[in-house]
Amino acid sequence: MDIIRESKKTGWSARKKTAAAGLTAVAVVLIFAWRLGPALPNVPADSVFLGSVKRGEIVRQVSGPGVLVPMESRLIPSILPKAQVERIVIQPGTVVKADTVLLQLSNPLILQQRDEAQSRLAVAVAELAALKNRTNDSVLTQQAEVARARTQYETAKLQVETEAGLVQSHIIPLLQYRKSQLTEQQAKTQLDIELKRLDALPALNASDLAAKESQVALQRRQLDLEKQLADSLEVKAGIDGIVQEIRVKEGEGVDQGQILAVVAQQDKLKAEIRIIESQAKEVLVGQKVAVEVGNVTAAGTVSRIAPSVISGTVTVDVAFAGDPPQGARNNLRVNGTIEIERLENVLYISKPAQAQENSDVKLFKVDSSGVATLTPVKFGRASVSTIEILDGLSNGDRVVLSDISELPKMDRFRIN
Repeated sequence: MDIIRESKKTGWSARKKTAAAGLTAVAVVLIFAWRLGPALPNVPADSVFLGSVKRGEIVRQVSGPGVLVPMESRLIPSILPKAQVERIVIQPGTVVKADTVLLQLSNPLILQQRDEAQSRLAVAVAELAALKNRTNDSVLTQQAEVARARTQYETAKLQVETEAGLVQSHIIPLLQYRKSQLTEQQAKTQLDIELKRLDALPALNASDLAAKESQVALQRRQLDLEKQLADSLEVKAGIDGIVQEIRVKEGEGVDQGQILAVVAQQDKLKAEIRIIESQAKEVLVGQKVAVEVGNVTAAGTVSRIAPSVISGTVTVDVAFAGDPPQGARNNLRVNGTIEIERLENVLYISKPAQAQENSDVKLFKVDSSGVATLTPVKFGRASVSTIEILDGLSNGDRVVLSDISELPKMDRFRIN
């Protein structure tokens, strides 16, 4: 006998319901992910350096390395045409006075010329003294001639006066009287001549004395020159300071003009700072400078700016406001920071890597969630460590300051 079975009604099984729910969830996630876009790259926080935009004062500065050099240094040349280094008295690094002997040179010819000049001067002085004596004698001699001529004239005059009465009394002949008158006239003429000679004698003697005195002065100058050459055999420092170099050796021959030594003042130093050519255009004489000498910072001012560019830099001389800091010495390396100007109430940030003033750049601005977005920024004037913001950022904004050129090219990333 057949048994008739009742058929069961079909419906959603539990497995089908679970699968459908899973597919729905996946679809929702896909739609959400599609709306969000691709996932942002992650960058570790310790690999970037962040800075904040601030408003306030910027002290515009330029800086550069440099060295300390003496304000006065002296190159000591040989003034002798030929000489030999006999002995080196002082070694480099020694503190010396202006009259300290550094080197001893030798040249027998120089000493001989000095002695000969001294002898010529002695002869000229003796001749001058003899000439003075002769001039005095000549004056006395001429005075004696004037006295003799005056006596003859007075005698002849008296003779004429005596014979004038006798000739009228016919005691003496008229011819004799005429001869006496002629003798008187001749005596008068001779007296006038001798008086003129006496008057002219001082001028004549003075001329002779002046010529001889000129010769003496010439010989004295020649002797002074020879003495100077002889004295230069002892090479002296010339200034108070420290011996920087001795450029010759014992036994070496030297010529005129050859540099023998270098002496520099130790207590009067200046800083020579090298500023990049593009930054040096705003440096002016008188601007304030902070010079880092070791661990000490000393104040100074720009005293000179070199007119030429060497190896892309301009040399700027800095004079210290007071004495150089303790430990300062010649050729010591320093760093100088020159204050160009002060900008009041401006937006600024710490200077990003490779930043240039008055340029348009793109920086990553970081929002509160840590997402960095590439943002156009306009820079203004720059200093050593800060730069002005003209457009693109606001006070309080955070930006990436470090160089991220090694990271892949991207417009956005997340900082973990």
